[in-house]
Amino acid sequence: MLKGIGIDVVYLDVIKTMVEARSGESLRDIFTDAEIDLCQSSPNMVERFATRFAAKEAAMKALGVGWQADGLDWTDIEVTNDDANKPSLTLKGAAELKAKELGVQKVWLSLTHEENIGLALVVLEG
Repeated sequence: MLKGIGIDVVYLDVIKTMVEARSGESLRDIFTDAEIDLCQSSPNMVERFATRFAAKEAAMKALGVGWQADGLDWTDIEVTNDDANKPSLTLKGAAELKAKELGVQKVWLSLTHEENIGLALVVLEG
């Protein structure tokens, strides 16, 4: 059963400006250390940051919370890659609690980028 769905689109040039303007410490307000390491080690750094940013916003929409939800940190939502380089979404902290409240059992994630946009789709299944 569908428990939530969220989609988000970001402009790559906006994310590039954000990443360049932030120090490593302030990037950690949005991204986990693993996400930062993965993105910075990629020749497609901006695209990776952008799709992960979009995934976090899409997840918040799917959970039915805004990005200023009480107790929810951006780092409560983490995008990782498996051994086949397939992205997956992990919910922790307040995001995980909200997912449990909704009865979420499986999280689906799709990421893409093209020219100047990054896009993420999150589906929550229960």
